[in-house]
Amino acid sequence: MTANTPLTKREELDIQACYRMIESLQERESRHRRLLEISIDGFWERDIASGSTYLSPRWKWLAGYGDTELPNTFEAFVSLIDDEDRERVLSAIDTQQTDPDPYVIEFRMRHRDRRCVWVKMRGKTIFGPDGTPQLAYGSAVDISRERQMESALTESECRLKLALEGSGQGVWDWNLQTGEIYFSPEWKALLGYRPDQIENSATAWDQLIHPEDRPRAQARLDRYLRRKAAGYAADFRVRCQDGSYRWVHARGTIVQSDSAGAPLRMIGTHADVHERKQVEERLRLSAAVLEHAKEAIVTTDAENRIIAVNPAFTAITGYSAEEVIGKNPRYLSSGRHSRSFYRRMWHSLQRVGAWEGEVWNRRKNGDVYPQWLSISLIRDNNGNITHHIGVASDNTERKAVQERLEHLAHFDTLTQLPNRLLVRDRLQQALRAARRQNTTLALLFVDLDRFKIINDSLGHHVGDTLLQSVAERILACVRDMDTVGRHGGDEFTVVLPEVDRSAAALIAQRIVESVSTPYFLCNHELAISSSIGVAAYPADGEDVDTLLQNADTAMYHAKQAGRANVRFFESEMNASANRQLEMAAGLRKALQANQFELHFQPQVEIATGRVVAVEALIRWRTPQGLVKPASFLPVAMQNGLLPAIDDWVLNAACLQMKAWQTAGALLRSKVAVNVSAARLSDKSFVRRVAEILETTGLDPRWLELEITERTTVESTEAAAGTIVLLRDMGVSVSIDDFGTGYSWMSYLKSFRVDKLKIDPSFVAGLPDDADSAAIAEAIINLGGNMGQIVIAKGVESLAQLEYLSSRGLKVAQGHLFGPPAPADLCLLKLEQGWTDAWQPADARGSDGFPAREHPLS
Repeated sequence: MTANTPLTKREELDIQACYRMIESLQERESRHRRLLEISIDGFWERDIASGSTYLSPRWKWLAGYGDTELPNTFEAFVSLIDDEDRERVLSAIDTQQTDPDPYVIEFRMRHRDRRCVWVKMRGKTIFGPDGTPQLAYGSAVDISRERQMESALTESECRLKLALEGSGQGVWDWNLQTGEIYFSPEWKALLGYRPDQIENSATAWDQLIHPEDRPRAQARLDRYLRRKAAGYAADFRVRCQDGSYRWVHARGTIVQSDSAGAPLRMIGTHADVHERKQVEERLRLSAAVLEHAKEAIVTTDAENRIIAVNPAFTAITGYSAEEVIGKNPRYLSSGRHSRSFYRRMWHSLQRVGAWEGEVWNRRKNGDVYPQWLSISLIRDNNGNITHHIGVASDNTERKAVQERLEHLAHFDTLTQLPNRLLVRDRLQQALRAARRQNTTLALLFVDLDRFKIINDSLGHHVGDTLLQSVAERILACVRDMDTVGRHGGDEFTVVLPEVDRSAAALIAQRIVESVSTPYFLCNHELAISSSIGVAAYPADGEDVDTLLQNADTAMYHAKQAGRANVRFFESEMNASANRQLEMAAGLRKALQANQFELHFQPQVEIATGRVVAVEALIRWRTPQGLVKPASFLPVAMQNGLLPAIDDWVLNAACLQMKAWQTAGALLRSKVAVNVSAARLSDKSFVRRVAEILETTGLDPRWLELEITERTTVESTEAAAGTIVLLRDMGVSVSIDDFGTGYSWMSYLKSFRVDKLKIDPSFVAGLPDDADSAAIAEAIINLGGNMGQIVIAKGVESLAQLEYLSSRGLKVAQGHLFGPPAPADLCLLKLEQGWTDAWQPADARGSDGFPAREHPLS
């Protein structure tokens, strides 16, 4: 086919198809180039066989050239590479002509304005079917900014390292994948370790943290690593090389993560904050003290304006912090203190830097109250005042307690009268005034008669109410200027300034009459009297103790005179008191020297004349002769010697009775021993009786205790229990002087006794005295109805005996049968028949004298 040969239709179609294919390929290549241009910063390619090179416009642009300003040659490509990097880049390109794998290399490209542009180039070589390299190409990305950042980071790290070294902080670098941790030398030195002493592992780090802090520190770290916290910071204690713990502040940040965002590396610091923590703890404690203190604490500035108050301030004053901040504390003033008071306060503050004292302030509700205030000044290093600190405690309760204690110390709690201490003070003041004014005064000593009977029988609550009523009556009898006090128990004292003896006598008599008026208390009508002793200044004493002693002495004589009396002190009373003191001393000596002895008097069965018992009666043998018990037992009681004398009598009587029994006498008789009723309330009395019986060997059934009814019983319940124990032991119990003592009917109801002894005062008038006869007969009938043996004491005539016998009396005692006699004489009388002038009716002659001997064994 020639050139002029026309083409066939098919050939035309094929040619057209080829042109379209070429155009399509060219368009596709253009599109690919455009995509490369917008996806990367530059692109180049080189045909290895022909050496033709293509440089994309963006490649040229990286170096600051336009598309037409730089030719598309390999030489132009090489010229753009920085001199220091050129050889390395060309070597990488050449190497790829034998290596099909792609390569990546970073290098500097020279910009036309003489600066360098860092690029990262990815290159690859395409090989033909025979393995020969055909085409080399590469793409580049501008990484200048990343390189600048890396450089800045390196520089920053360097500066950071220098800063950390200067600040003393330690650095740690944690590889979260391997668990390895790098600890800087400063970090280790912070805790006292050498560089080689701590293993570079997370386990070693964990073990250094204080066990109490470990869970909290780990939880905070875990939270940060899980991206639930913006940063990591924690305070915890770390163990030092010496075993102690120090507080550190840890800070850290994740510096590397994987593609999924999981942290791979974390860097941080540890700063020693131990001293800061200690300061914080002290501040926390101070704040806690301030918050929980019961005292109000106020802080003011140099101008004395309130800048802070604690909750206690609000609780005490009623003002909130908002109401007082900025105000002067004088806002709280009550107005009770003068200006001079505050001037002295501020003078003390300026002079010594502190002041303390009681201040009366006003609460928000208007109440004025006392507070104990302490103020201190705070100065700066230059000595200038910066603050005032005031600490105040509410003194209301303390003052009330103080006043209450003051009242308790000087006033009787039952009657609210001045007590003994305050009376002494008032009396001392009255004496001073009397000396100055040359006047007289009187002191009354008031004692209630038989108050103990009411107190014991009706109960202490009735006794207390009675004392209160008596106090009111005494107060009503005196002037406002006089002092009425309770001396103790049932005793009162009255100080009467500026009175003479006649005026004192009138007031004392008025008190006696007022106190004697019946009382209607607690559903009872009560009658009581008082005995009053009076001592006057200056006649009876010029000091407090002398007047009190002499008034007491006069009161004692008023009681002896029959009660419900007033007696003025006389010098003879002191002589009597001295005699009593001498007697008390003599009694103590008598107990030690065994100067006591016993006399015995028989108790005779009227029908048979048999001696059923002998009563042991104590005598005191002195150089002047025998002293009967009526003379010394009251003194013994007043001086606390009666229990010892009781024990002596009991022991001596049991010994004598045992001796008589051993001698064959009084084999069926008892020995009766008088015992004070007060001993029945002594818990040790029963044990003492048992000890004496065991020591002497006397069978308890031959011992009879006569309870003296003229003395009181402190506790009826306790006494009743003692009597039960004595009777259970086998000891008989009788009530002596029945009908004359305290609450004798009450005793008879409470005490289960074996015998009643009629007092001689009811026997002396028989048979002519109708009253005595009625009382004696009533006692005999009462004892018979209650199954008790009744004995009459003081029988001195046959007429008395016959009358009592006709009324049912079985046993009698008295001088008719013989007076009390010493033990040896008693034995002689027993051998002769102990009847001087009497025998039973069936053994008497017509004249009443013995017709025959009567055996009394």
